[in-house]
Amino acid sequence: MSEDKIGWIITLPPLAHVETQQLMINAAIEAGISEEHLLVVTETDATVALCRSEIGMPTIQCGARVLILDLGSGSFDVCVYEVQDDQSLKIQLNSSCPAVGWPQIQDAFEEIFIDIVGNRVFRQYCNEHPEERKNWLEYLFRKICFGSEVQRKYMIIELPMDLLNVLYNETGKMFSELVCQSNLSDSLNCPTYDKLKISLPVLHKIFDIPIQEIKYHVNRVTEMERMGSLSNIIITGGIIQSEIIQLRIKQLFHDDDTNIIIPKDVGFAVLRGAIAIGMS
Repeated sequence: MSEDKIGWIITLPPLAHVETQQLMINAAIEAGISEEHLLVVTETDATVALCRSEIGMPTIQCGARVLILDLGSGSFDVCVYEVQDDQSLKIQLNSSCPAVGWPQIQDAFEEIFIDIVGNRVFRQYCNEHPEERKNWLEYLFRKICFGSEVQRKYMIIELPMDLLNVLYNETGKMFSELVCQSNLSDSLNCPTYDKLKISLPVLHKIFDIPIQEIKYHVNRVTEMERMGSLSNIIITGGIIQSEIIQLRIKQLFHDDDTNIIIPKDVGFAVLRGAIAIGMS
């Protein structure tokens, strides 16, 4: 395929300044990409394009506003667009907050482990086995995002082996023993020595933390900017792949007049939206 038949698209965060966009354009040109074959779009524009091309986002009344929530790993972006006569979107608000979602869920899970094994043992594990802790947290993220706990009413997670070893070496006790003695013994149990079964109510309580953070930031942004009611909401971000998070967010914004859109395979929403823009 000849180079003149290849188009290149770079996606940037919604708050990327003009200088940042130009920096990326210059870097692409230096890398050998022709500027006439290069398109720079924001992640929110790509998300909207995906919703319109693949999901069939309905025609929205002129003057209505669309709220886009992007729960990325590094930030929580809140954008509001106003629908124009031709159904194009004019940006009304662009705001970025500290990351919401996974950081709070990770902290809540680790607090449960601290309550069970004690702060000293857990900190020793973190200090002596940082790589296993990192891998275990990545495993936990995938478990939360791609599990089907809503149907099963519980979640079973694998326990980090080095944590079990540190616990036994320091206290002579098994993890399952301490679970039975903990305040959460009615909601947690160990079906095997290296697994922990967590009931759905406990998971909902864990997920309530980021959900309330989302509610706070959305209310704060919309009230400060006097946005009023927003009846069209598009939600993206890696953690939104979780069925439980989707359910809790839909409950949070539940309203007869609210149209909540969560793209399929939401982890790839920006990529697929950029392709939709490139093919249009």
